[in-house]
Amino acid sequence: MVRDTQDLDFNLSPGSHTLSMEIDYQNNVSETSESDNGFDTSAYWYNGQITAEGEVWWQHRLSKYNMTWHTLNFYPVEIWDRDIGGVDDLLATTFTNDTGEFYFGPIPNEEEDGTRQDIYLMICAETDAVVVGDSMHLSYPYGIIPKCISPDTIFDVWSGHIDWTYPFWIEADTSESAFFYVANIVRQTDSAVTATTGLDINTTKLMLYDLTGAGSIYIDTFDIIFINSDPEESFGPDYWDADVVNHEFGHRLEHCFDVFDSTLGTIHWFHKSTSPEMAVNEGFAHFWSAFVKNDPVLFNVDSSWTCSSWVNVENGKYGLKGVCLDTPCDATI
Repeated sequence: MVRDTQDLDFNLSPGSHTLSMEIDYQNNVSETSESDNGFDTSAYWYNGQITAEGEVWWQHRLSKYNMTWHTLNFYPVEIWDRDIGGVDDLLATTFTNDTGEFYFGPIPNEEEDGTRQDIYLMICAETDAVVVGDSMHLSYPYGIIPKCISPDTIFDVWSGHIDWTYPFWIEADTSESAFFYVANIVRQTDSAVTATTGLDINTTKLMLYDLTGAGSIYIDTFDIIFINSDPEESFGPDYWDADVVNHEFGHRLEHCFDVFDSTLGTIHWFHKSTSPEMAVNEGFAHFWSAFVKNDPVLFNVDSSWTCSSWVNVENGKYGLKGVCLDTPCDATI
């Protein structure tokens, strides 16, 4: 598969927005050095091969001004050779480990014409369980172009060791991190499906999309969850709201297991009165969102992080920013 990298936004290295890489050159082949993972980084200098390692980090937005850094764990990392005017070549694929680190063993470093390769990495919000993007194209396996981060291309790479580790780690900026946050939420809830049912519901597809006036929605015709990314929406964007993401995932479960009716989508909110059919449909999605986090209270936070609507799916109470209203929520079962 060839990814289109023309419009990627790159953001590298805390405190430095320069090329996030370091190449150590050795002129004496008898000198031996090892990377932190134990690779012998001198053995490949003169036989046209490279090794590489790095760390990948993303931001979790907890409030308007509070963000925490986390390593990006168990995601595929691809190393590519850029071919200007031609088709880029995928050289190897590996995965980040439980601390966000990745390693590539010796990779041949020679073009067909005898020149050295132009190397770049791709780390995308895509696994077997989930793919998250903001645009679509039929040439991609799931019809969605996954959001990717990548350091700049290293042109005409000398054989040796490429290091993308601290303090030159690869960093997803806030807007990019939202895609990985959503992907992580879906991976967790997908695991809950497997643990409780033993079934595989295949890859969940999500689009972070400006849905002005509509809010987040699952469309069963395309089997795609659209997460509202409109910053001006009264209770959006939704890509930092795990409860909303899991709610829409619940609608996908209705479709996958053919229970209730996942086609009844219409504008609704926590305390809106609905038909019995719609109440069951939304009630299950509420239930699933509460089930996966083991908490009956669901929230929907607005873009300013100053207020959030909430509902208790066990007793039907709802409110806004801590205010409790005793009217039962008709859309909850």
